[in-house]
Amino acid sequence: MFCEVRDRWERDLFQGKGGAYTGCRDFERPKYGVLNVHNDYRGVVRAKQYGDCYIVLKDVRLRTTFSPEDSANLKAERLACLDYYAHVLNEYTDGELGETLKVATTGKLGSSESIVAKGLKYKEAQYHGEIAWARHVERLVLPKGEKYDNAEMVAHIKAACDKNGWEWCWDVDEKARREKLEAEEASDDKIAAWKAKLKAPK
Repeated sequence: MFCEVRDRWERDLFQGKGGAYTGCRDFERPKYGVLNVHNDYRGVVRAKQYGDCYIVLKDVRLRTTFSPEDSANLKAERLACLDYYAHVLNEYTDGELGETLKVATTGKLGSSESIVAKGLKYKEAQYHGEIAWARHVERLVLPKGEKYDNAEMVAHIKAACDKNGWEWCWDVDEKARREKLEAEEASDDKIAAWKAKLKAPK
């Protein structure tokens, strides 16, 4: 039953009469994630129903579509891509947009608390094509606490990451990593380089 429902909504959402996913194998279907637009080191806190850990993907953005909320029963015209996103921004709440602007203009870590809690209003990402554990995952981030920070669980985490070549860290270490990057990007040399790049002839 679920497969039939998924077939129907993916047909309506992505392919119309084109048949892009008709008869495809399971691993070829779109994969679904949440877009961390506010650069929150904890992930998207309003999407914890999907788990309290998250993976950071790499080399997938050019084959990703985006939507302003969960895509189940969404109309295709509300989808966006990397270079065509303004109509999705137009659906952000004032709080979401304000937090996005703060992150974009200051480079500082944001908070996903502003994502609307009611319903499935997180910003969804749909990944098209294969997602291979060993090629497309950069790192795994987990909340530090009793659930994961014990010898048995850490051994499982390390084994999975070693097998696939992932980095992994606790969320508090992820915060420190992002703050370090933030400070580096705000250095005088970096700012001067960006200004020079903006002034350079096209």
